[in-house]
Amino acid sequence: MPRGFGPVIGVKPRVLVLGSLPGRDSVLRQQYYAHERNAFWPIMERLFGIDRNMEYECRLEEIVARGIAIWDVLASADREGSLDSAIVAHTEVANDVASLLAANPGISTVILNGSKAAALYRRYVAREVEDRGLFLRVVQVPSTSPANARYDFEHKLEAWSVLAEAVSVPTDAGSKAEGVRSGRDRPRSNRSGSGRTDTLAVPFARPLRTER
Repeated sequence: MPRGFGPVIGVKPRVLVLGSLPGRDSVLRQQYYAHERNAFWPIMERLFGIDRNMEYECRLEEIVARGIAIWDVLASADREGSLDSAIVAHTEVANDVASLLAANPGISTVILNGSKAAALYRRYVAREVEDRGLFLRVVQVPSTSPANARYDFEHKLEAWSVLAEAVSVPTDAGSKAEGVRSGRDRPRSNRSGSGRTDTLAVPFARPLRTER
């Protein structure tokens, strides 16, 4: 059963990027988004100037210095290959994402990398986040996986610009993070009736609708 990684998180994170479960290349290399055709690191290069060819640990340092945390919704699941559609539902074991969010109140935005991550968030995280009274912006963006051929790179980049917008919002947690712990419309806020989750409207990105 493939197992995921611990979270990549700095001292004062402001945004959490959630995927579904690491693919085969990522598991083999023990790196997030390791497939050579995954758009995640090229997008980070375009948005933040993080050289995709730097050593992995250096890229992580650059990520957390910008207030970005990375994790997956699932800790483990049976899957042949790397496709999200091949994840065997009854074998899914979720990470305790809600506890990570509660322990890091500076995180105000959750970016869901693709439709599978969004579905898993609804299934395993959304209700507990609401029960804990956490107020978050939750946005689904196109998957960076090479299997997502619906959007080309430029469309994915445009959608993922919500991440750059989110980390640029001034907060008390705006100072540079130190170290890594492992274990063109401007977005507008649209707060839900529950008062606990709001959303961002950006091109090619979709607000998450939680399941009740």
